Amino acid sequence: MGPLDEDHFLIYKVDSSLNSPSPPRHIYYDHLQPSPSPFDNDPEYSYINTPYLADGFDTLLECTGLTAQFPELTYKLRNGFPISHNLSPLTASYTPNNLPGAEIYKTVCDEYVAEELAKGRYSGPYSHEELFAKIGHFRSSPLQVVVKKGLDGAPDKHRVCCHLSYAGSMGHSVNDEIDAEDYPTEWGTAAEFAEIIRL
Repeated sequence: MGPLDEDHFLIYKVDSSLNSPSPPRHIYYDHLQPSPSPFDNDPEYSYINTPYLADGFDTLLECTGLTAQFPELTYKLRNGFPISHNLSPLTASYTPNNLPGAEIYKTVCDEYVAEELAKGRYSGPYSHEELFAKIGHFRSSPLQVVVKKGLDGAPDKHRVCCHLSYAGSMGHSVNDEIDAEDYPTEWGTAAEFAEIIRL
């Protein structure tokens, strides 16, 4: 990526008074290194698919003086974001059926999966045996479909979701093993968002 100009990005300097006195907590930085896996040589196992350009973020963080506050961001864009340090090791695979709504709206789900495959965000399809050979024991979360009623005669909208809070017979969900306090999130107000747009 070459030098930035107005044709590429609007670069502005951050007012130092807006920076917090101490960097935010990054619970999963800790000299982050990917854990070695016997499946690392499988290109699909280690494939990172993101629309974000890590080199561009490196440049923007440096230009805005924010690199020290987000030291791990571009590393994770290149290597993936860990979701928890506390995931229990799997000793068996668990693949629950999709929820009833996914069966009712099977065509919607099929179209969703086909789109994700076409965009490279899914891989497969695999049989249980094929996937186990690629990544070892695994668990999946069921699909569900949320229907938003259309207004004034407009057609209903369907959103396919992966239900990460589904516990099933395992007794705990993927979300149960992720401590929200490890991932502090701040939400801006409408006025703050309008100010960003104005800039």
